[in-house]
Amino acid sequence: MTGAGLAGYEAAAVAAGAWWCRLRVPLDDPGEAVAAVARATRDAGMPLTVALRGGRGDVSEAVLLRAPDLLPAASVDQCRRMAEALAAETGWRRLGPDRPDQPVAPLGLSRFVAFDGGLRGCSADDAARRLFAVRAPGMRARPAWLVVLSAAGCMARREPGVLAMPSGLEQAAEAAAALGLQRWCVLDPAADEHVVFSRSRTDATASSAASRSNTAK
Repeated sequence: MTGAGLAGYEAAAVAAGAWWCRLRVPLDDPGEAVAAVARATRDAGMPLTVALRGGRGDVSEAVLLRAPDLLPAASVDQCRRMAEALAAETGWRRLGPDRPDQPVAPLGLSRFVAFDGGLRGCSADDAARRLFAVRAPGMRARPAWLVVLSAAGCMARREPGVLAMPSGLEQAAEAAAALGLQRWCVLDPAADEHVVFSRSRTDATASSAASRSNTAK
């Protein structure tokens, strides 16, 4: 299976098609942008991840990606129809093709932004840049707010993070491991797949055993 065993991760779910959709947003309020995408996901009956990019207090770009670990899984055709309906309703302009030319991994950073006292007072973008530069040097990444929406249009998760653009799945897995992520996903255009990775059972068991050993000491 694609990328099995990468840096202690194994593929947990795979959706055919490396689909994404980039939309130019005319400096909308983040809440209004999320509400527009939520309506589109609800009307389409499909879960979705949206990465919102922009400055302080506004959104200039929305990147739509599937949420392949949530049900019901959407096909690429469903995603395209949903994106067309969203663009028609909002007037947002589509940017570029509907698949990236290299891997793209949305990686959340909430655990670090929330608990690192040195980041208090930083914007989410500043925190994402600083954290990612330290923990995954040498990889291109764009700060973003990551919002996961259910098929009912309800917000399942919202956190600061980055859209990472690794050279390959190995580099993406190394970055996820450096960030301590238990679960993450990546668009893999070479395999034309959207893959969800999770900690392998062997790796999780080893980590648990090490923790118990340290506690005993």
